[in-house]
Amino acid sequence: MAHQNKHIREAIEYAESCGWRYEEGGKSHKKGTLFCQYGHPGCKYFVYGTPRTPEITAQRIRRIIDHCPGVNQ
Repeated sequence: MAHQNKHIREAIEYAESCGWRYEEGGKSHKKGTLFCQYGHPGCKYFVYGTPRTPEITAQRIRRIIDHCPGVNQ
């Protein structure tokens, strides 16, 4: 399971459908990391296990995916 929160889980699934890769694991509170398939320097996002507002975090993930230069080619 990618994430316990449904909003963030759906955002991760959206990212994967756009070609991003999700790797689980990390130090401290980090649940995993999203990586752009094109390797753009700014296209990486750390997903935490207990964000303060999961809905806003999910919106932020979608916004990052939508603004990725590779996705919009």
